[in-house]
Amino acid sequence: MSIRLKLALWYVSFVVATVLGFGLLLHFLLAARVRSEVDLALQGRAGHVLELGEAGQPIAGVQPTLRLLPDSIATKLAQPDIYHQFVNPSGMPEMTSANLQGRQLPVTPAVYEALRTGEEQFEDVRLQDGTRMRVLVAPIVWHGQMEGVLQVASSVDVAEGAILPFHGYLLGGMAGVVAVALVSGLYLTRKSMNPVKDLTRTAEAIYQVGDLSRRIEVGKGGDEIKTLGRTFNRMLDSIEQLVTSQHRFLADASHELKTPLTVIRGNAEILCRGAASGADDEAADAILREATRMQRIVDDLLAIAELDAATDMRFEPVEVRALAERAVHDLEPLAGSRELWVQGDGEVLISGDVDRLERVVRNLVQNAIAATEPAGRIEVDVRRNNGMARLVVADDGRGIDPEHVPHIFDRFYRVDPSRSRATGGTGLGLTIVKRVAEAHGGSVEAGRSELGGAVFEVRLPAEGQASPANDRANVRYHI
Repeated sequence: MSIRLKLALWYVSFVVATVLGFGLLLHFLLAARVRSEVDLALQGRAGHVLELGEAGQPIAGVQPTLRLLPDSIATKLAQPDIYHQFVNPSGMPEMTSANLQGRQLPVTPAVYEALRTGEEQFEDVRLQDGTRMRVLVAPIVWHGQMEGVLQVASSVDVAEGAILPFHGYLLGGMAGVVAVALVSGLYLTRKSMNPVKDLTRTAEAIYQVGDLSRRIEVGKGGDEIKTLGRTFNRMLDSIEQLVTSQHRFLADASHELKTPLTVIRGNAEILCRGAASGADDEAADAILREATRMQRIVDDLLAIAELDAATDMRFEPVEVRALAERAVHDLEPLAGSRELWVQGDGEVLISGDVDRLERVVRNLVQNAIAATEPAGRIEVDVRRNNGMARLVVADDGRGIDPEHVPHIFDRFYRVDPSRSRATGGTGLGLTIVKRVAEAHGGSVEAGRSELGGAVFEVRLPAEGQASPANDRANVRYHI
C-alpha cells in the first residue's frame, strides 16, 4: 500500500471518527433534551390534574370514581398521549384513564417511595404489551393526609420517534462527508507527495544513468517536503563534488606518475641494451631522480590519506613561534640569498600534532622560496587574535592570480606546472596544509600580500594567553 493511500485512509478515518463522535454527542444531547421536555410536560399535567381535583372539577377520560374528582366538564383536559392512574395509600390502583384501554401502569418501588416520602419520582417502565413509558409519580395530599399518588405517563416511543429522522439525516450526512473526505484526501496527499515522487524519480535517474547533475525542482516554501528536497539537492552537490574530485585526482595522479615511469622505463631500456658507461651513469641518475620523485608523491598521498582518515594524531601543547623558527632555520640552506623573517607575538600556544604542524610551515615556506627571486623577501608572522593563533607566510614573489585562488588547495593543482616540476614539487603541499589545518579545527586562506607576492594565513584554535611581542625580537635568517 502506497504512502499516499495510507495518508488518505488515515485522513478519512479521522474525519469519520470526528463526525461519528459529533453525531453521537448530538444524539445524546437531543435525546436528553426530548426527555427533559417530556418530564416538564408530565409535571405540568400532574399539577393541572391535582389543581382540578382540589377545585372539584372532573378529568377528561378518567373514570369518575374518585371522590376528589367529580364527574363534570368531561372534555376539559382531553389529551390522548398522556395517561393517568390513581394509586391509593395501600398501593392499589383505583382509577385509570380511559386511553389506557383497560391496561394498568405497574406499581413500582417508586410509588411506595413517593407514598413514604411525599416527593415526586420519575421512572421508566414497560407495559405488558412492550410499550415503554416515562412515568411521573406525584403524591396527593388532602388536608394534610396522604390520599395516594397520581401516576402520569407518556410513551417514550412517541418521544424518541421524533428524533428518528435525525438518525437518517446523520447517516446520510456522514456518507457525504466520507465521500468528500476520501476525494479531498486523495487529492491533497497526491499534491503533497509530488515532491517525494520527483525525489524518487531523480534518485532513480541518478542510479540508472549516473547523472549527478540533476536536481529536484523544490520551489519556495519551508514545509517538510521542500526541506527534504533541498537537503537532497545539497547531498547531490556534495556527492557530485566528491566524485568530480575523485575523477580529477585519478587523472592528476596518473599524469604525475606517468612522466617518472616513462623516464624510468626509457633509461632502464638503455641499460638493458648495454650502452656506453657514460650513458649508463646518466640513466642510473635519471632512474634514481624519478624514483625519488615518485616516492615523494606517494609519501604526500599517504599523508593526505592519513589526514582524511584522522589517524595517528598526537595532540600536545605546541608553541607556534618556536615551531616556525625551527622550521625556517632548517630551510635556511634552500633560501639562498633570500631574506627569511620570523616575527610576531612572543609565545602563542595551541594543542596539536607537532610533526604535522611543522610540515605545514615547511610546505608554506618552501612554496614561498620557489615563488621568489634570489634576492626576495619572505616573512613568517605568528600572532594571537580573538582566541585564534595566526600563522602568516608572505613573500614578494610573483603572487597568485585571482582565478587560481579557489583551486590553489586542490590536489596536484599548480599555478605554473612547468616551474613546479622543475623545482621538484608534487602539487600536494598546499593540500596537506589545508588538511592539517582542518584536522586541528582551523582553516587556511590564500591571497595577495602587502609585499606584492602571495600570502597564506593559517588559523588554529589557541590556548592560554599570548606573551608580549617584545619578549622576543624578530628573527632574520639569510645566507
